[in-house]
Amino acid sequence: MACFSCVAKDLPLGGKPTINHDYTCLGVSTGRSAIMTVQETQGIANTLFIAENSPKPLPVTLTAIDDQTRVARLYKLKAPNGSTEILQISGLTKMATVTMLNTLGLEAFTSFVCNENE
Repeated sequence: MACFSCVAKDLPLGGKPTINHDYTCLGVSTGRSAIMTVQETQGIANTLFIAENSPKPLPVTLTAIDDQTRVARLYKLKAPNGSTEILQISGLTKMATVTMLNTLGLEAFTSFVCNENE
């Protein structure tokens, strides 16, 4: 897709309709490993998360909280208990982080750091 008069805000996801990622993740506080597959589309990120000792895969859909035009893109999921999960994906470093906000009423912590499989 060529766009010679576009500015960054005109090209979410770099002008691509979808971007797929496969990550190997490590729990920051637990040291447990996990794998995460992410499909970014305009406005959302669909994730499939399989953690060590997890009985089944966990599919989650997060909504974009930025304009998806930068190298690092942000997505969130608001849980019924009031906590928020933030997924940050960086195309430059090929890394992603999963951060939990207001978990257990007070905490904010990064739960997983992920490296993209190439």
